[in-house]
Amino acid sequence: MTVRKRCSRAAIAGADDWTATRTLAASGWRDTTRLARGDVAMGAGIAATNAPAIAARLHRFRTVIDGWLADLEQPGGPDEAALADRLTAARDRLGDAS
Repeated sequence: MTVRKRCSRAAIAGADDWTATRTLAASGWRDTTRLARGDVAMGAGIAATNAPAIAARLHRFRTVIDGWLADLEQPGGPDEAALADRLTAARDRLGDAS
């Protein structure tokens, strides 16, 4: 069964957002959320110790998300060429990180 079919069936069944998100998430989701599923006191300590760096990264992330929202919610619909440029740039950055 394809991801699209599973997601569509979940949507039809009235599944919550997390169910659909989990269906679409990469298989490494569990590993990337290990801290969130771990000891709360340890996670709080790590976040408190690294607060300035985490806050700075979250501000940059919010800027990127706000840019995507602005592009996607343009009156008259998104500009597909601009979206393609964004996706190409993201793919290129991923390639550079390898």
